[in-house]
Amino acid sequence: MRRRASRPHEGRPLEGFAAIELTLSVAVLVIPVLLLVATLPTWVERRHVGVLAATEAARAAARAYPDTSGATARAVVAEVGARAGLDPGDLRLDLDIDARRGGTIVATVTVRMPAVVVPALGTLDAWEVRVVATRRIEDHRSR
Repeated sequence: MRRRASRPHEGRPLEGFAAIELTLSVAVLVIPVLLLVATLPTWVERRHVGVLAATEAARAAARAYPDTSGATARAVVAEVGARAGLDPGDLRLDLDIDARRGGTIVATVTVRMPAVVVPALGTLDAWEVRVVATRRIEDHRSR
């Protein structure tokens, strides 16, 4: 008579194996998806705030011509960020002003985007998105 090779699980119940699989699948699959779903609205909101800040900064700088210091545009960007509830360091403005009638003003707003937003804990890591808006200085604008 031939002897059967013993199996490692023979004689021991396999109870509890499904519970371990369920716990691991939730930790590996579901939690990262939930974090991504929680972060997507933040990305869309911050991108929109950046577009609004760049557009309003270019408009404010064009209205403030011949003042080319950009102080008005920076104040507008700070106000847009504050109304959106962003930290002051999350929006950064760079202005390129062609200071002549008919010239252009290019407002570039850099927005800090959080990589992951964990509800009740905060953000982890970040990257930056640049938004550009251009405005033309009126031809008949007086100095």
